[in-house]
Amino acid sequence: MSEAVEVPFTETFLKCSGCNCLFLNKIDLKRHVNKFGREPHDEYLKRFHRKIDAGDEEETGQVVWHKAKFGNGEITLSDNDHSLARLIEQQHEVRMGMYLYTLSNDKKWMIRKIATE
Repeated sequence: MSEAVEVPFTETFLKCSGCNCLFLNKIDLKRHVNKFGREPHDEYLKRFHRKIDAGDEEETGQVVWHKAKFGNGEITLSDNDHSLARLIEQQHEVRMGMYLYTLSNDKKWMIRKIATE
C-alpha cells in the first residue's frame, strides 16, 4: 500500500464535466479525467465499476469505495485491502487522514466515514 499524501481540498465539491462524479480536490479530479476523459463517460464509468465490483482490481490498482446504502460513509470488501482489514481487526478502528475505518460485524466489509474530532 502506498504512503498517504496530504492533499488540500476545496470548500466545495469539484464536478467532473463528463459524468456526475464529485471530488474534494483538483488532484483526484485530474486523475479521474485522465482515466475517463473529458467527454461524457457515464456508461464507461458504470462498466468500469462493474468490473471492480466483480473483483477486477487490476483495472485501477487501487481500492474503490462505494457509497453505503444504509447510513453514511463508504464501503468496500475487506478482501480489497487485506493489510488494512487486518489492522482494523487488531485495533477495532483506524484513523488515517480524514477517515475513520471500521469493519462490519461479519468482517466482510470495511467501512470508512469522515472522522469528526
